[in-house]
Amino acid sequence: MATYSIKDLELLTGIKAHTIRMWERRYAIVEPARTPTNIRYYSDDNLKKLLNISILNSCGMKISMLAKLSLDELVKSVSEVMDKHKSPGLLTDQLIVCMVNFDEKGCAELLNGSIAVNGFDFTLQKVIFPFLDKLGIMWQTSKILPAHEHFATGLIRKRLFYETELLGPNKDNLPQIIYFLPEGEFHEIVLLGLNYFGRAKGISTLYLGQSVPIEDVITIGKQLKPKMFVFSAILPQPQKLELLLKELATNFPLSTLVGGGSALDEVKRKPRNYAKLTSFVDFQKTITI
Repeated sequence: MATYSIKDLELLTGIKAHTIRMWERRYAIVEPARTPTNIRYYSDDNLKKLLNISILNSCGMKISMLAKLSLDELVKSVSEVMDKHKSPGLLTDQLIVCMVNFDEKGCAELLNGSIAVNGFDFTLQKVIFPFLDKLGIMWQTSKILPAHEHFATGLIRKRLFYETELLGPNKDNLPQIIYFLPEGEFHEIVLLGLNYFGRAKGISTLYLGQSVPIEDVITIGKQLKPKMFVFSAILPQPQKLELLLKELATNFPLSTLVGGGSALDEVKRKPRNYAKLTSFVDFQKTITI
């Protein structure tokens, strides 16, 4: 079972730490446990309760009323509210709740509802990626189990493959953009999303997948001559990444190299044809090729 500090709860629920303490004193909303050295900590159930309260409170329900509800009653109320309110922030928070509970059906219903109303492009940018940002924070701070992360990314990965498949095959024989993860890199969700954006714009793309040796990228690149390479990296290996950029720039001086991920920020020497991936909105502007 994961444990959380009050700062963790603030980060994950959006409720200020001093507000949580006030609610504890006034309404006994949650009851933190204490370590032998008297340090307060919170449980998964505390997090679930506060996530649901945050959703309902943001919809106008008074905390004095919410304090009287059990966790099951809160969950039921959230389901009723979600049928009326489809704001991206609420959907993201509810996805967190479903992820913590390993609720595959709930995740699917939330995503399907948002896609039906707003379309997949909107859902990907405003719901899925903010959800993954929160998931990443929880993962990095060890606030969720590896199983939670695998569960959530597995669902999103399947959805991205499905939505990309719905776009149909490439219109051109030769792809204009090649996507890949450098050798040793396996976190592909963002790259799958970028591939979807390219295909949705009618651009022919090739997704090579995870942990692709640079030799293979160069061989395929020379054969297909793409206008752009897109890749990301989070493993801190600046020397290897600098070599990767050098090899790509040397072999494809006329192609744009679009890189994202924290590890690439640590590379000091970057070629002239390198462009940093700053946001999904900017990327969609960049790929009008």
